[in-house]
Order: sequence, then C-alpha cells, then structure tokens
Amino acid sequence: MLLLQDLSDQQEIERLKQEFLTILSHELRSPLTSLKLLLDLISSGAYGDLSEHGLSKVNIANRNITRLVKMIHELLDMETIRSGKLIMQFSDVSMASVVEKSIAAVHGAIEDKQIKIDNKCEQISVWADEDRLVQVVVNLLANAIKFSPADNIVRIQSNIVDDMLELKVTDNGPGISPEYHAMIFERYKQVGDREGKKGGVGLGLALSKAIIENLGGSIGVESEEGKGSTFWFRIPIKKETAGEVAESNSAAAV
Repeated sequence: MLLLQDLSDQQEIERLKQEFLTILSHELRSPLTSLKLLLDLISSGAYGDLSEHGLSKVNIANRNITRLVKMIHELLDMETIRSGKLIMQFSDVSMASVVEKSIAAVHGAIEDKQIKIDNKCEQISVWADEDRLVQVVVNLLANAIKFSPADNIVRIQSNIVDDMLELKVTDNGPGISPEYHAMIFERYKQVGDREGKKGGVGLGLALSKAIIENLGGSIGVESEEGKGSTFWFRIPIKKETAGEVAESNSAAAV
C-alpha cells in the first residue's frame, strides 16, 4: 500500500504566513516604533510648545500607535511559541522588582483612569525569565485597569503556595461568568462585556498562559459576573524545580 499526500497547499499557506510575519516585523513594526518615539518627543515639548488641544491629539495618536505595536508583538510572540522557538533566560528574579517595573509600564493608563494601585507584593525571588514575567504582569495589570471603573483600585498580592509563588491581580470590573473562565485564555478570544469593546486581538491572556506554563507554572482566574475578577499565576520558587521543567520543555520542543 502506498499513501501519497499533496503538501503543496500547506507549503503555500506556510509561505504566505511567513511573508505576513516578515511584513509585520520589518515593514510595520519598525516605522511604527520610530513614529511613536517622534510623538513622545513632540509631546515632551522637544519641538516647541503645543496647545492643550494639540497635546491631546498627539497623546491620542501615541496611544493608538502603542496599541498597534503591542498587537504586532503579540502576533509575533504567539508564532514563536506555536513553533516551539520560545527561548527562556532563567535567573533569580525579584518578584517585587517585576511588579514595580510592570506598574511603571502601565503608568499612562493608571493616570488616564485615575486608578490607584494597592501593591502588596512581597520581596520573594523566583526562578524565571524576568522580561517574560514582566510581560505577563503588564498584561494582567493592563487588563485590570482597562476593565475597572475610573477612580477605582487594582490590587496586587503575593503568597506562597506549596513552594510556588502565587501572584494575584484583582479588579472591580464587570467580571466573567464561570463558563468562560477557560475560554478566555484561548487565542483570539474575548469574553462577555470585553468582546469587541476594548480593542486588542485577544492574544494577551493566551500569551500569558503560554509564558507561565513555559516557566513551569499555571495561570487562572476567579470571577463572577458583576463582581470583578482576580487573575492569578503560580511559578516555582525553587531553582531545581524550575530547572527540571525548563529542561523538559526544551526536550519537548526538540
């Protein structure tokens, strides 16, 4: 018995996908990043003072470009993870430092909505990739701020659970019905009041899940409709535990 399979269509789809990713990476991301830097300089007054109305317009354009650049990074990161090429640089990382850097990264959104951050993250070291961990916390914080009412509080809290660091980010937003808790971590999924109303392509939480799992941890959400949401993740504290997981992930990717 001889079984033949025509792979021409699959190869053409893969070629088109790679062309699309190349366009995203070089033809869109680079000029958008340059344009964002220029808008940052304009808004800071480097090229002269702007009227209040003009500054407002520049800030709106800056936020829109930031959102586009974030979408491009998410699409490229998701492809990297899907293809098994995600590289993790493990080291001892201060979780308190990760949270501080993440809060600084969403400072603009905090000011726009007058959100107060109640940070109760303790000085605990974890075995992780710091940049990727910041990416996850930034995403959870950005979502919490985005869906919280203006002039509200977002809480950050850390705990130790079975030799794992648990970090929780809690908001007072619209909440998520229990039947959607698993779905919200899937690619291109936005659930409930979030669907189609706040922008994005539905990759942030899927990326966060993939990163946390590659760090040897787990991620989830506790929420009820109308009662806010608590997104949490757990990652190893012990170096040996994370090292074994990293080796296992590397072997699986090969």
